[in-house]
Amino acid sequence: MFSVSVTNIQTYGLYYSIINYKANNDSGIVTQKNIQLNNLPAFDGLAAVRHGNGRDWWVIFKDYDPTPPYTLNNKFYVYLVNENGPILQHTQNVGNLFNDNGGHFMFNNDGTKYLPVTYRGVVEYFDFDRCTGFFSNPTVIEPTRNAQPYPYYNSLALSPDETKLYVSAYSQYSTLGGTDSCISLI
Repeated sequence: MFSVSVTNIQTYGLYYSIINYKANNDSGIVTQKNIQLNNLPAFDGLAAVRHGNGRDWWVIFKDYDPTPPYTLNNKFYVYLVNENGPILQHTQNVGNLFNDNGGHFMFNNDGTKYLPVTYRGVVEYFDFDRCTGFFSNPTVIEPTRNAQPYPYYNSLALSPDETKLYVSAYSQYSTLGGTDSCISLI
């Protein structure tokens, strides 16, 4: 199980715990807890997708700068999880520059598209190579806003045929037309 710490400077970072889900009459038991992979201030969200080999996994982590002047970045940390555990495979700078600490990341159903939305209005998607773990072809739908009012995009979902992206916001100032919006991806 992977988690991020976003509220305490002493515990910032990406963590994982090992769970034996068969133990305790299939109720599960944590065998190792909160193993730190990095100590970076974390975007409040993670995404994972199965590797192209069908066995391993990719976990995507994004940091942010919590101190003024709040440096923008587009750096993603790509971890490979295999039988030896998680390891930082590479970092990649791709897409829109932003410095949000919240929003949502997701992959489409087959893991070939990666979609982030952020509090300050970023809506974009990338192609993702499930064999190499690299992003390509960034498509910015809505860039970072540098001033308020921010739309506070906090979640997203794809239609079953993946032609529409639904974005949820908790601000009356959403530029996509309200608190829940739909963007055509055709």
